[in-house]
Amino acid sequence: SCKFCPNLELVDAHTTPAVDFGGKQVKPDIQIYSPNFKRSGLSDITQTKMTVEFKIAVNDAFNDSGPFERSSKTARDTLGQITLYAMAHQAAQFRAHVFLVLVFPKYARFMRWDRSGVIITEKVPFSNPSYLQFFWRFNNASPAARGVDTTATEFPHNHLVAVKAERSLGIEDGDRLFQVKLDPKAHNYVFRRPTYTAVGSPLGCSTPVFPVYCVEIGKLVLLKDIWRVVSPSQSSEHMIYEQLNKRGIRNICTCKQGCDTLDQFTRTQDSSTVRRVSSPLRRL
Repeated sequence: SCKFCPNLELVDAHTTPAVDFGGKQVKPDIQIYSPNFKRSGLSDITQTKMTVEFKIAVNDAFNDSGPFERSSKTARDTLGQITLYAMAHQAAQFRAHVFLVLVFPKYARFMRWDRSGVIITEKVPFSNPSYLQFFWRFNNASPAARGVDTTATEFPHNHLVAVKAERSLGIEDGDRLFQVKLDPKAHNYVFRRPTYTAVGSPLGCSTPVFPVYCVEIGKLVLLKDIWRVVSPSQSSEHMIYEQLNKRGIRNICTCKQGCDTLDQFTRTQDSSTVRRVSSPLRRL
């Protein structure tokens, strides 16, 4: 950390891989955390705020003129590596988007990943004030602006419900608990910290399904978290389940509740000619 970014701690973690993700090591050169925040080690992808990777110029995966993606083997290796890091970052936390910085000897590229794609800057020379401005802005940004899914908040272990939730969910004492409330009139749902989901891409619907403990009824229910495509021709999934249930279709899950999550929309499509807009949907 420094006076310029007092709310950030930059940690050299390139020799300490995080927990394997799909059998591959996740070890960005720099992990950025909140200062003095308890973490499991130098590389803790469940707590990192942003990742930074250092490369030599020949390994740059992008061009500022001509075809944007370079086709060399080193470029493909770089693209595969940063894609893995972005994928693991989103899979290990409750996230709407993540940032990643590629640093080269004379310039950097800033990247913003969400479920619709990735926005990549042109080369930003170190002499350009925008280079430091990015870190200053990130240091002062709200959790939502940094990409945190603010609908999921940590649930206190000293709460009376925590013991019941841990017993019902079959988790060990001390494991982090979270809660989510779909709308002001909805029930509270408690669940364990996020785990790596079986999603092989940082893009797309990214659909984890996991058990949650309903505080009000004291029972387990199933939560499905999905980034849906927003289109007049496509209904929300929970609405389809409700229609099927009303028609008496057998062997169909009963949908207790479903709604879009606040105003969370992907933003990559705003910088693309492909007009595919996604909004997260949490359905019970």
